[in-house]
Amino acid sequence: MVNLTEPYNSLFSVLSFFTKYSFLLICSVFMINKILEFVHELKIGEEQSGKSRKTVNLAYENMQKYKEIPIFFAFATKEMENSLNFHLHNKFTDNVMILQGLAAIRKFKSLLEQGNQSVLNNGKVVLSCIGRYEALEEILQIVNLTDPQHPYKFGVYIDEADTYGIDHDQVISEVKKDNIINSIADGKNVARVIEITATPMSQ
Repeated sequence: MVNLTEPYNSLFSVLSFFTKYSFLLICSVFMINKILEFVHELKIGEEQSGKSRKTVNLAYENMQKYKEIPIFFAFATKEMENSLNFHLHNKFTDNVMILQGLAAIRKFKSLLEQGNQSVLNNGKVVLSCIGRYEALEEILQIVNLTDPQHPYKFGVYIDEADTYGIDHDQVISEVKKDNIINSIADGKNVARVIEITATPMSQ
C-alpha cells in the first residue's frame, strides 16, 4: 500500500525549514546591502588640477541618481570657501537651495529637528561650510537625525582632506577635529564620504 502522506510530510519539512531561516536570511541580506551601500573614497590629484570642480560635478550626479544631499567642507580659509561656493553655484542651479556658512546650517538643523521637512526642498539642497569645529558639530547632528524620517542620504565631500587626516596620516591634524570628521563618516544617514587632496609630492 502506497503511503500518500509521505510526499506531503517532505514538503512540510522543506516549508518549515524555509520559514525558520528565511527571516535570518532576509536580515543578513539587508545588513550586507547596507554595508555595500556606503562608499568612502580618497581622490588624489595635482594641485590646481580641477579636483574640486570634478567633485562638485560628482555630487550633482549623485543627487540626481541617488537622491543624496551633498555636504561640503572647505579647508579653513576664506579663499578656499569662496572657490568651492563658486563651483557650487555654477553647477547646482535648477531650484537647488545652497546653504552656506554656520548660521544657515544651524537654521537647517533646527527646522529639521522640528519636523519641517520642507527645508529639505525635495532633496535639492546643498550644505557648504568651512571645516571649523562648530560647523562640524552641527553636521554631525544632522547626519544622525532619525526623527523625522526622510528618504534622503547625505554625501560628505571634504576639500583638502589631508588637512583633517582621515584614514591617512600624512599630515598631523587636531585630534578633536579629526575625531568628529570620522564620526560624521559613521553617521546613520551618510551614504558616502569623498576626500579630496593633492598628491603627497605636490604638498
